[in-house]
Amino acid sequence: MIKIVLISIIILTAPNGNQFNIDDQSTYRTTGKSVAAFKEEDLKLVINYFSDKDLDAVQKLIDEERAFKVKKDLVVYLLEAKISGISKVRLKGSDITFWVVSKEIVENKI
Repeated sequence: MIKIVLISIIILTAPNGNQFNIDDQSTYRTTGKSVAAFKEEDLKLVINYFSDKDLDAVQKLIDEERAFKVKKDLVVYLLEAKISGISKVRLKGSDITFWVVSKEIVENKI
């Protein structure tokens, strides 16, 4: 029981590089410096391959259309932000959703 409480406290109070507010439907824009994926598992693979410096494996995922390079200044809505540093977003004006590294989306200042 104590472990569960401690884990909950850590998760709720953990610092996050980006403080997102999912409820207000603010828009964000992409920085264009990242690779994204339609599935969470594929983005995790991309991150692991980058960590291993295995760019051939990253390129293979891109070639298989499991991952893609994100264009700069795409306007998106934040749907989900995970403590692992990845976020699910939806492209504004579309039903297309994808996963991206959280630090590669920034609040859209209008």
